[in-house]
Amino acid sequence: MANKKITALDNLPSPAGADILPIVDDVAGTPTTKKVTATNLMTLAPVQSVAGRTGTVTLSNSDISGLGTAAVADTGTSNGNVVVLDGVGLPAVNGSQLTNLPASSSLPTYASTNRPASPSTGDIIYETDTGRISVYDATSGLWRYWVQDGAVDPDEIVNLYSTQYDATDDLGTATIASSSMSGDFTLSFWMNGASTSNHSMMSSNYGYADGWGLLRKSSNTFSIYYYYSGGSGWLYNGISTGMSDNTWTHIMLARTGSDLKTYVSGSLINTTTLANNISFSDGTLVTNSGYRSASYLDEVAVWSSDQSANISQIRSAANKPKNLNAMSTKPLYWWRMGDDNSGTGTTISNNSNATGGTVNWMLTNGASINSSVKP
Repeated sequence: MANKKITALDNLPSPAGADILPIVDDVAGTPTTKKVTATNLMTLAPVQSVAGRTGTVTLSNSDISGLGTAAVADTGTSNGNVVVLDGVGLPAVNGSQLTNLPASSSLPTYASTNRPASPSTGDIIYETDTGRISVYDATSGLWRYWVQDGAVDPDEIVNLYSTQYDATDDLGTATIASSSMSGDFTLSFWMNGASTSNHSMMSSNYGYADGWGLLRKSSNTFSIYYYYSGGSGWLYNGISTGMSDNTWTHIMLARTGSDLKTYVSGSLINTTTLANNISFSDGTLVTNSGYRSASYLDEVAVWSSDQSANISQIRSAANKPKNLNAMSTKPLYWWRMGDDNSGTGTTISNNSNATGGTVNWMLTNGASINSSVKP
């Protein structure tokens, strides 16, 4: 190799590290030939960066480590391309431009009166009758929701139907356990009617038989009466109230021992001492019997215990019916007067969460479910 001219050096094999290579060093236009070994040339020569180079530059894998396949990918918006931003930068992105997202899921749906029996904190449901989204709070034991226009009692219910009776012969009846109202009990209902004299709002065996009843005497008074065939005979207890004509009013009787308390629109109006049990031998609960009036009845409920301490769980401060299934003691019977029956028929079922089983409220002689008048 040392005997060859530089111009004749061709087809040379790769040099060994100790081979001497001639290099022309051109400084200020004066070329000078220098000799350097191949090892010195490869290890001591400065490494020039790509910046400032012209022409095609071929990079090895080590030169582009960290870039991965992006270093050799095309630019553009197709799949696998590298995005190149213009002077505007990233475009605005909204939800409508997002694709391949998981399919949306629906909330579990329940009526407000038939929410899950054993909810956990954070459970969320959609209430089909109220249109609300409710979240369960186990600390308070309440379903909570938010409305934009202010605070709402979380257990108020949307009431779509009531029952309607004429002043001729319409009746509403239910046969329940005779023990349910013979001792301690609570009876709750909503009434709307005219001031027809001696209008029988609610009673058991009306007439000269052991029983009891609520008889509306006029616009502002009604009587609670009892009859004992083997004892004291008739007993009337007149109660003055602010019960207005053709206005929905909440009535509740609650008995503990010998005390029978009467509530009207959430207020305790009267307490009567009644030593004897109220006879309820055949278990017939009747509205609009005997003395009749054109009237409406709704949300009838019975407990076999005194629930007067829980009246705020039965009627809201806004004078609306509440979800009785949210109470610590659920009613034995709760007839929603059409809301559990899609507003149709003459056989009204006991609410499914009431504890008294299958007991129907029967509409006869033309009594009907009404959708236009309700609390």
